[in-house]
Amino acid sequence: MKIFQLVAFILCLNLFSCGVTAPKQETTTSNSEMKMSVSGCSEIVEIINFTHEADCQYLFKMEDGTLLLPADLPVKDDVAFYQGAGLKIGYEVLKVDDKNIAQVSCTKHDYLVKVTCMEQFVLAEKGMPTSHAECVTIKNPYKFNWMRDNISRLQPSRVNEYEYDPGFLYEMQTTEGSYVFDCLGNELCNTKNNTDCKSILESLEKPKVILVVNN
Repeated sequence: MKIFQLVAFILCLNLFSCGVTAPKQETTTSNSEMKMSVSGCSEIVEIINFTHEADCQYLFKMEDGTLLLPADLPVKDDVAFYQGAGLKIGYEVLKVDDKNIAQVSCTKHDYLVKVTCMEQFVLAEKGMPTSHAECVTIKNPYKFNWMRDNISRLQPSRVNEYEYDPGFLYEMQTTEGSYVFDCLGNELCNTKNNTDCKSILESLEKPKVILVVNN
């Protein structure tokens, strides 16, 4: 149910078109199991914004922490670049030597790569429970993306938290009725379109108010 607004960003770091400077590549991670090439879109990475560093642009962080600098990218209009976004990629590691133009001044990456395949991938939100049993009470109503997105979408005047076994339920009260979510962000029902939803809310006790909006 997560809703993400993807902001298109054109990443220019092509080997033959972007500025090439001193032949220096600093390796910050030692990884003897690093694959020199991955076919197909099978490697999960997180986009990290390094535009504040010279010539670094956006780096790709692998699940083990290795940072890849994409020197060449396939043209993909349906893939957006922003901090924290996820991708699945295929790649080839480029060797840096005197006979290879693959030399850049960015020193924050571990490997310079040619990206051969790329598609959008939704990463699991950090700190988000993966089961109802893992859920704990929420003190900050803007803690998770699903809650922020639905508060923005529904504009509730009040958000209640109910203890439930297992986990918790959340009621967002709006002018059109109440919307009920589980603690993983799944919308269970709303009183506008479902008469049983009101019965569910009436069966719950002692709500904890976690958000009140005074219009």
